[in-house]
Amino acid sequence: MHKNSRCIRILLKFLAAAFACLLIFSSCVSLGGANQNAFQFYDDYISIADTYFSQEKYDKAIKYYKLALESKENYWTVYYRLGKTYVYNKSWDEAAEVFKNILQRDEENTTIKSAYAYILAMQGNLEASLKIYDELIKKYPEIEAYLDNYIAIQFLYEENLADIGISIYSLMEKFPESEYVKKFNTQYDRLFEERKQKEQEEQKEKVQSASDNENEVEINTGDEFQPLLTD
Repeated sequence: MHKNSRCIRILLKFLAAAFACLLIFSSCVSLGGANQNAFQFYDDYISIADTYFSQEKYDKAIKYYKLALESKENYWTVYYRLGKTYVYNKSWDEAAEVFKNILQRDEENTTIKSAYAYILAMQGNLEASLKIYDELIKKYPEIEAYLDNYIAIQFLYEENLADIGISIYSLMEKFPESEYVKKFNTQYDRLFEERKQKEQEEQKEKVQSASDNENEVEINTGDEFQPLLTD
């Protein structure tokens, strides 16, 4: 995904900020049963995991969330928290598996669907991520965050500048006050200039190559220049 480019670093910040808000919202969504009937040590595991998560010690939080998964009464709540921890730990493959399973359980949960699309993008599966965000945009055109993330992932994909331009125009038309309009336009102009410069350099190389070929001295390979065969 050209991780070292300035373009990608900027866009990842956009995506990370959007996803942080999404996770805060999602934490209020109930995905499992209550804690009351769970064994005390499972409650302790959850409490320890939550503490480690708040301290950003994600590896340790993952360990205790996994232990807490044995609690059937709280399985989906803990499973969601485990997936969220994978995201913050940037364990994209593991996070993708968790959110895919959660989404299969609740296919109409747009919050989880958007989170899954974000994870796919970070995993490098940009086409699948774009497809999900495209569906969300069509179904919920009033939600700017979906369009913001869609454009950001288009930049990561860098497949078609014209498509990116159309998406930015849509953002300007639907959400003219968006903080991302100027940022996306700036990034688009930079990418356009980079593409233009690259095309010019490639054209120069072709012209130079053609010129070099014309100036090459033709080597005579007739019979008189063939090596003599000896016994």
